[in-house]
Order: sequence, then C-alpha cells, then structure tokens
Amino acid sequence: MTTVSPHLDWWNSLRHGGLLLDPTRLSALVADAPEPLSRFEQDRLRRHIDQFIDDPETHRNKFVAFVMEHGLAFHGLNGYWQRGPEVSRDWSRTAITGETVRPQQLWHGPHKSPVPVFIDDEQKLGLGRGKRVISHALQWLRQTDNRLAVITNGFEWRIVFAGLDYDAYCQWDIEQWFTEGGTSAEFNGLRSLLNRRLWTKPAADTPAPLLTAIND
Repeated sequence: MTTVSPHLDWWNSLRHGGLLLDPTRLSALVADAPEPLSRFEQDRLRRHIDQFIDDPETHRNKFVAFVMEHGLAFHGLNGYWQRGPEVSRDWSRTAITGETVRPQQLWHGPHKSPVPVFIDDEQKLGLGRGKRVISHALQWLRQTDNRLAVITNGFEWRIVFAGLDYDAYCQWDIEQWFTEGGTSAEFNGLRSLLNRRLWTKPAADTPAPLLTAIND
C-alpha cells in the first residue's frame, strides 16, 4: 500500500492500475483537502445520485454533466462545454476496429485545455464489455495531443493517462461519495484531482499541473 499524508488517505481506498502518481507528487498537487460542499450542494448531489440510480439509462448523461459542472466546478465561468452532437467532428478519431471515437462530453478550458469525458453504459468499467470504452479512450488519447481523460458509467469514475507505451488510472465509486456526516474523503479526493486548476494549462505551451506530475 502506498504511504501518503493523512489528508490523502483516500488515495489508498481507490482502485488503481499502473502508477499514476507517487506519494511525493500527489502530496505536492494536493497540499490540503478542499473546502467541503455546502449542505445545499450536498443535498442536491444526493438527489441527483438517487435519480440516476433509479433510472441510469435515462439520467446517465445528465448526471455526468451535473457532477462535472456542479460537483467538480468545470463550468461556463472558466470555459465551455460541448456535449453529444455539439462535440465537433474534429475531435473524432478512428479506432483499430474502424469505429469512430470521440468524447461524449468535452470541456474547453483556458489555453486550449480540454477535459474529454467518455461515457459508458456498461455496469463495470474495464470488465467484460466495459473494456471497450477504455480501449477506445486510450486509442483516442494516443491519436491526439491529449494524455488525460475521464471515463465514467455514472457509477464508476476513472481518471486515465495514456503514455506512448503505458497507461495508468485511478478510479472512484459513487458508493464511496457519502458517509453519514455528508460527503466523504473519497469524494473530496475526486474534487482534489479532477479540478480546473490541475487540468488547466498555465500557458498555451505548458502542460497542465496534473500531467506534469504524472510525466515526472
């Protein structure tokens, strides 16, 4: 088990594949826990989770959009979203199977800092038929100038990195997002790593802080 600072204990409760970050770089990226969501925002998140769980097929895309915008603060004040048919064909790539692949949702941040979100409708990411979206996302990343993406089926949330010859990820489950007292340390960990500051380039020719740390 990786040893991290006490405020980063959530890191060890996640599912990991490969080495995304080591303790030193994780601690440098996340010096402190984020400010907790307000009670109003927590209740709102709970309602959206319940609605999604009751009918995943109907609410999946809406739920993902809500979490990204309101739970994780990727909103229009600092960038803009394209979703579904709004995502330009310029972002399409061809998988080795011949299928056309592009993110279902795409946030455009300052200095051309995209956050691609791939949405799967399988029950488990990376298992059985759930391997398909993972493979497609990794292929897409390696055919673009991007190395980081979010893959989710609503129940599981994965940050993935695609290097030239290896890949790595960490993954959250929405069952970990709440404790009896409110949002959990795991959810705050998601907010810590999947946030605008770490995914936004400080300048057009400078990698985003999260990518810099992973490359290091």
